[in-house]
Amino acid sequence: MEELDPSFPAPARRRFALKRLLASGGMGRVWLALDREWESLVAVKTANFRSAEAAVRMRAEFRSFARVHHENVVRLYELVGDDQSCCYSMEYVDGENFVRHVRGTLQDGQPLDGPGQARLLRATWQLVEGVEAIHAAKILHRDLKPDNVLVDGRGRVVIVDPGIAARLPGAHDTAPDTVIGTMAYMAPEQASGAPQGPGTDWYAVGVVLAEACVGTPPFTGSPLSVLNAKHSGTPPALTGIGEPWRGAITALLHKDPAARGDGVAVLRALAAAVVDTRSRLTRSLPFVGRDSELGRLTRAWERADAGRVVLIVGASGSGKSRLVEEWTSSLRGALGARVFAGRCDPRESVPFRGLDALEDQLTPHGPGRLRLTATTPTVDPIPSREARERAFAALRDRLLDEARRRPVVVWIDDAQWAGPDTLALLVDLARPPLPAGLLFVVTARADVELPAEIVALRLSLGALGESDARKVAATAGSPELAGQIAAASAGDPLLLSELCRAAARGGLPVGGDVRAVIAARLTELPPDARRVFEMIAVAGAPLSTPILRRAPVSDPLASLSILLAERLVRVDPSPTGVQVLPTHDSLAEACLAALDPLSREDRHRAVAAALEAAADPRSELVATHLELGGQPHAAARSFLRAARAAARAFAYRAATLAYERAFRLDPTLADREARVGQAEILAALGLRHRAAEAYLAAEGAQACAPLRVRAAEQYLLSSRIQAGAPLLAGVLAAQSIPSKEPGVSLLLSIAWAHVRLAAGWLPKATTADELHVLWVAAASLSPFQPLLSHWYGALYALRARAAADPSALARAASLEAILLARFRGTWFGRFAPERAQDALRLARLSPHPGDLAYAYVAEAAVHWSVCNAVEAIAAGEEALRRYDSVVSPTAHWEANVARLWLFAVYLLDEQHDKLMAMADLVERDAAEREDTWALDAGMFWATARTHLLRGRPERAAAAVNAVLARSESGGHNVGEILADMCQADVALSAGDFGGAWAAVLRGLPRRARHQAEIIPAIGSDYYFRRATIAAAVAAGRGDLPAATRTQAAGYARDDIGRIRRSGAVYARELSDLTALHGRVVRGDVAGVGDELERLAAAFEKSRHRFWAHAARALAMGAEGVRDSAWQAGLYVDIYLPGVVVAPGATPVSSR
Repeated sequence: MEELDPSFPAPARRRFALKRLLASGGMGRVWLALDREWESLVAVKTANFRSAEAAVRMRAEFRSFARVHHENVVRLYELVGDDQSCCYSMEYVDGENFVRHVRGTLQDGQPLDGPGQARLLRATWQLVEGVEAIHAAKILHRDLKPDNVLVDGRGRVVIVDPGIAARLPGAHDTAPDTVIGTMAYMAPEQASGAPQGPGTDWYAVGVVLAEACVGTPPFTGSPLSVLNAKHSGTPPALTGIGEPWRGAITALLHKDPAARGDGVAVLRALAAAVVDTRSRLTRSLPFVGRDSELGRLTRAWERADAGRVVLIVGASGSGKSRLVEEWTSSLRGALGARVFAGRCDPRESVPFRGLDALEDQLTPHGPGRLRLTATTPTVDPIPSREARERAFAALRDRLLDEARRRPVVVWIDDAQWAGPDTLALLVDLARPPLPAGLLFVVTARADVELPAEIVALRLSLGALGESDARKVAATAGSPELAGQIAAASAGDPLLLSELCRAAARGGLPVGGDVRAVIAARLTELPPDARRVFEMIAVAGAPLSTPILRRAPVSDPLASLSILLAERLVRVDPSPTGVQVLPTHDSLAEACLAALDPLSREDRHRAVAAALEAAADPRSELVATHLELGGQPHAAARSFLRAARAAARAFAYRAATLAYERAFRLDPTLADREARVGQAEILAALGLRHRAAEAYLAAEGAQACAPLRVRAAEQYLLSSRIQAGAPLLAGVLAAQSIPSKEPGVSLLLSIAWAHVRLAAGWLPKATTADELHVLWVAAASLSPFQPLLSHWYGALYALRARAAADPSALARAASLEAILLARFRGTWFGRFAPERAQDALRLARLSPHPGDLAYAYVAEAAVHWSVCNAVEAIAAGEEALRRYDSVVSPTAHWEANVARLWLFAVYLLDEQHDKLMAMADLVERDAAEREDTWALDAGMFWATARTHLLRGRPERAAAAVNAVLARSESGGHNVGEILADMCQADVALSAGDFGGAWAAVLRGLPRRARHQAEIIPAIGSDYYFRRATIAAAVAAGRGDLPAATRTQAAGYARDDIGRIRRSGAVYARELSDLTALHGRVVRGDVAGVGDELERLAAAFEKSRHRFWAHAARALAMGAEGVRDSAWQAGLYVDIYLPGVVVAPGATPVSSR
C-alpha cells in the first residue's frame, strides 16, 4: 500500500511510491520508496512541511552531498520538486547503526570482546574514509552519530543524512545562540555557535567510537550538563576502553579542534595493522598550467566594454571546473568577490536548474523571495508571461545591487544540461548594460548557443602541455615515474588522474600502460558495478536508463551510481532522456581488452536482453549483440525484424545491410517473402542489378512470372540488356503479348494504337500482371529500342484505360505524352501537350505520389521536345523535388529521366552551374550503384561537357568511349546517338576539324538506327552542330581533301532546311543563325552584324539565352574576336567552329 506525505512534491508522486517511513526528525522524514523508473527500492527524504524555506533547504542539502562520491558516503540519486516542496532520492541502506553493529549482543558497560574489536577496527577504517571524503568535498556533516552511520549486511559503513551539512570554509552559518545537531555528539564549538571546521566532525567520531567501545557516550546527563562538561576541557574518564583506542578517542575529544588531528593519525595507524588503508578516495591533483586560460579569464573580467559571459567548453574530465575554481579563488582573495555557483545536474528535476541556486542565495526564503520556479497547479494558477518577466527583472535587480557592492561571479557548471528556461534566464540576466564587477561563467562539454553580443570569451580546453603534465605527475613519485605518467597520458587530464591514482596506490605497471591501470581499477569495483560497466563498454553506443535498469544485477541504480562516483561513466542529454556512456574511450577499450571471449559474449547477450526488455526500437542493435554474443540464429531473426522496420521507416540502406546479415547468419530465413522484401529495398535504392538478382533468388525452383518481370525490369533499367531482354521476351511470349520487328509494320501499328486511343476503341479487361509487363517493356526498352518501346507503351495505354485504375490511367497518360513528345515533328506529336495536361489531371486523382512526379516528368519532356527551356526547367525541377519523397522500385530511374530533359534545357538557359552539379551527381551515382543507365541514356554528354568546361578533355573522351563500348557490347542504347557530337566537341576544343568531321561521319549509322532527329529538340540541335562543322570543313578548315569538302558543303546546305522543318519553337531563327555562320566562315561578313543582333534579340525574347549568346559570339567572330566570356571561349570553338582559332590551337589552313 502506498503511503501519503503532505509535503511530497507533485512531480515526485509520478516517479516514487512511498512504502513506509524509515526515520523522522526535526529536519525531515525519510521514506522507503519504489523508484518506478528504475524499478528499484530507494530512500526518499521529504521536508516536514511545505514552504519556500523548506524547499531551499532541501535543495541545498542535496547539492552539498551530491558532490561527494565515495563508497562510505550515501549515494544521492535525484532531486525533484518546485518552489514550495522538494524531495530527493538516495541509496537505501538496509543496515544497523554503527554502535549496534560493533557491539552485537553486548550489554551497555561491557567492554568489547575479540570479535567486537575486529568489527570496530574494520568499521572505523571505513568511517574515517567516509569523513575524509566529505571533507575533501569541502563539506562538514555536523550531525555524525550512530544512527547516521549505518553498516549493511556486507559490513560496508555508510554515512547518511546530510540534513545540516555546511560548506567549508565558512561553516558558521547559524546564530551564536542557535544550536543545530545532537547535543551528545556535538563538538564544543558547534554547541556554542562558534566557527567550525573539520575538527567538528572528528569530535563526533570520537564520541561514536567511545560509545561503540562501552555502550554509552562519554558525556551523559541533561543537555546543559553535557554542554558544561564539554566546555570544561576536562577529558572524560573513558572507563573500560583500553589503549590504543583510549589515546585516539581522548585526542578526538580535545576541546581544541587543532589537537584532534592526532587522534585521526592514531586511527589510521590502528587500521594499517590489519587492513590496506591506502585511500580509495581519488585525491585532488595539484592545479598547474592553464596560464593562458587564466590570463584570458582575467582579461575578460577587466574588459568593461564587452559581453559579460565567458563560455568554457571541454570534454568530461578536461579540468573546466578546476580552472574556474582556481580563478574564482584568486578573485576572492584579491578583490573579495562573491561567487554564486550552480550546477545543471541531470539528477535534478527542478525548474531553472543551475540558476535556481542564485535565487536561493540572493533571497533564500520569506516574503521577499522571487518565486521564479513555477508552483504546482493545485497550489497556484500558472503564472502569466508578464509575471515571469517581472520575476526575471526582480532577480536581475537584486543581482545588480549585489554587484554594485562588491565583485560578483555567477558560475553555471555542466550547462549542456541547462534547459531552455535556464538559458532564457541567463540571457536576460546577462543582457547589457551590466556593471564591470559582474561576470557570468558557463562551463559545458559542448558549445551552448548564446547571443554573440553577451559573450565576451569562448575558451576550449584541450590536453595539458608536456611540462604541465609532468608537474601534475610529480606528485605520484620520482621524476622518472612522472615522465612515464605524463607520456602515457598524452596530457589528457582524465588519464593523467587515473595514472597518478594508480601510482599513489603502488599499482602503476612498468611503462605506465593505461589499459593495465584501468583494468586493475575495474577489478576493484563491486561485481555488479563492474558487470554494468562491461555492458556499457561492449554496447559500443550510449545506453539509456530504461535499458540499464534491466541489467542482470541486483541493483542497477546503485551500480550506476558507483560508476558515476568513480567517474567511469557520464550521462549525456538526448531528445529522449539521458544516455550513459564511458567517460573516456580508453576506459571502454581497456575494459574490452581485459574481457575473455566467453565473458565478452555474455555481456553482449546481456545488452541484447536489456534492449529487448526495454522495447528498444533499434532491432539491428539487438541483432548485433546477439551475433557477438554467440547466438547467430536469434541474431538472424532480429536482423530480419530490423530490416522490415528499417524499410517501413524508409531507411533503405540499413534495411539492405540487415537483410544481408540475416541471410548470412541463417540461410533458412531467406524464403520468398524475405527475398522479395530485400529486392524491393534494393530497387528503391537504385541498386537495380542487385535487385534483379534478389528477385530471381526469390523465384527459386518454382517459376513465378511476376518475379521474372521485376527482375527483367531491374536489369534493363540498369543497362544490362543481355540479362534482362531474354527474361522479358520469355514473359511476353508466355502472356501472348505480340512483339514487332522494326520497320514500316511497327510504325503502322503504333499509328493504329494511337487512333484507337483517340477513338476510345479499348481492349477487353486485362490482368494486373499483363499491365505490369507492358509497363516494364515500354519503360525499360526506351533507351535501347525506342520504337518498340513506343509500341508497348501504346498497348499499355490502351489496357490501362480499359482497367480504369486511377494510378494506371495517370501513368498511361504520362507515358503517352512522353512517347508523343518523341514525334513532335509528326501529326501524332501535336497531341503531346494535351496528353501531358491529362496526365497531371489524372495524377492528382491517384493515391500514389509517384504518379504526380511522373506526370511532371512527362510535362518536362513535352516542353523539352520543342525547346521551351523555361517551362521544361520548371516541370523537371518540380518532378525531382517530388521524387525526394517518393518510394517505389522505379523512382530513381524516373528521376533520372527527368534529369535527361533538364540537362539539355539547362544548356539552353545557360544554367551551367546546375548542369555541372547534375553531371557530377549522375557520375557519382553511377559509380556507387554500378548502374550506368542514366549515362547510357544520354547523361554522359553532360559529364563529358563538364569535363571540357573544367579543362579535362581526356576525361571527356574517356566518358564517351565508355558509353560506346557498353553500347556495342550490351545492345545499342539511345545515348549512343550523342557520341558523335561529344567526340566532335573534344576534337574542336583542340582545333582538330578533321577529327570533328570524322566523328560526325562515324555517328551517321547510329543516328539512322534510332531516328531520334524526329524529336525537334534533338533534330534542331544535331542539324545545327553538323551544319556548322560541315561549313567549317567546306571553307577549308582542317586541310581535308576536296571530295570531303564537297561532301561537307552538301550537308551544310541541306541541314539549314532540316532545321527549318524540325518543329522547334525557334526553328526559323536557328536556321538563319546556321546560314550566317556559313557566310562568316567563308569570309562573307558584310551586313551580318545587324542580322545577328536581330536574331539575338529574338532569342532573348523567347528566353533562349544560349542561342542569343551564340548569335552575339558569331557577330564578334565576324570581326575576328573570340568571345572568351562565353564559357571561357570553349563554346565559340565547338558551336561556331572555324570562325576564330582557339588559343593554343594551330590552324591547319588559312582562312
